[in-house]
Amino acid sequence: MIISGKRFSSGRRRTRGGRAALSPGRTSKPLDEGSRAHEFFTWLQAQLPSLQMPALVLWGREDDVFPPSYADRFVQTLPHARGPVLVTGRHFLQEDSGREIGERIAGFLAEVEGQQA
Repeated sequence: MIISGKRFSSGRRRTRGGRAALSPGRTSKPLDEGSRAHEFFTWLQAQLPSLQMPALVLWGREDDVFPPSYADRFVQTLPHARGPVLVTGRHFLQEDSGREIGERIAGFLAEVEGQQA
């Protein structure tokens, strides 16, 4: 994930294709208070009010790293947010639900373009 030029690593090893990979039989690690991931999430949440563009918040219904309740925090903090939209999947939605999120993003972009016309 790259935000404002800063790279955040989830700690997962990367495969050749750049996709995150977990060891067989492992699941994602839940977010712990005081962890590096929690600190990043707190930093990110503080940056959101400055964003003025429309935003669609998609979240994995079964996300065991950032629970769906975190999506509500994003929506409340982003000035022009829509959602949260809970979709089938865990933490890596592009791998779990690529088609579903692609359709939702395409619909959102069409809606935003229609409003600007």
